[in-house]
This record gives sequence, structure tokens and C-alpha cells, in this order.
Amino acid sequence: MERDTKRLKSRAVWLARHKLKILLATALMIGAAVLVGASTKARTTTPRYHPGHGGDEPAAHSTPSRSPSATGSPGATASATALPPLDLQGVGGQRTAKFGGGANWELDWSYDCTKTGRPGHFNVTAYTSDSQPVTDPGRLTKLGSKDTGVQHYSKAGTFYLIVITECSWHIVTKG
Repeated sequence: MERDTKRLKSRAVWLARHKLKILLATALMIGAAVLVGASTKARTTTPRYHPGHGGDEPAAHSTPSRSPSATGSPGATASATALPPLDLQGVGGQRTAKFGGGANWELDWSYDCTKTGRPGHFNVTAYTSDSQPVTDPGRLTKLGSKDTGVQHYSKAGTFYLIVITECSWHIVTKG
């Protein structure tokens, strides 16, 4: 009995000392899995487009590309507004299709990890079409069982999102 108690205390101490390392390693593995599988998932996930914003279907195939494209030119903002907003739901990590954002666009987000039985991570990073991370306001990072919110962006252009999570989620872009 005493031996089992010591063994349990020893494991609890080890876990307490290494909790952050385990958490970071898990996040890195999830991120790597997302990046490796992102192109496959992007081809198989069809975003739901808002009626009235360029129609129910995209004018052209909207599978995101990793190759850089021109942004920052006068024509980039005009083409960005022609792209439909996103309304996506998913489970786990994903790279989204490209979408257009005006000078003041927002990301409505929610995630739910209750089905996993434990708190989870929810990270969303916006990237320009030339694969540069949007730094204002930067990455959305949440830890918990469930949450919702709105993140505001001030840069206009063409963007895509990378979602890193083990939870179910819903994101909508507006503006």
C-alpha cells in the first residue's frame, strides 16, 4: 500500500514538472499534422458560401494554393472583395479556401471540445495570399472546453486561415 502511494506521488510530481513540455509537444504534433494534411483536407472540404455575396457557388474552383500571388497592388483589393466570405464548420485542423476581406473585416469563431471529454486548444491564424501571417491582431489562441468570440482585422486583401485544434469549430468571415 505504501509502495503504491509513493509510486502515485512520484508520477504526479513527474507529470507536474513535465506538463508544459507535454502540452507544447502535443501542440507541435497537431500543427505538423495540420500542415501535412492541409492540402488534402482543403481539396475535400467545401465551404458554405453566403447567398447574396457572389452567389451560392464560387465562380472558380477555390482550393487554396501554397504558391504566392500578388497582393498589395491596387487590383488586389478589388479582387479580394469579389471572393465570397467563409462560413465553415469542421473538426480538427484545416487550411481554408481563400476569401476576401475589406479594410475592417471580422472573424466570428466558436469551438467546442466537450465531446473530447477534456479542454482543448483552438488556434486560428490569418495569412495573406502570399503566405505572410497577419500580425494585426495576430493569432487567435484559446484553451478550454468551449468558447465563442469575434476577432477584428484592419487589413484589406485576399486571405486564408489555418485552424489548429482537436475540437469541433465554426468560423464565419464578415466584411
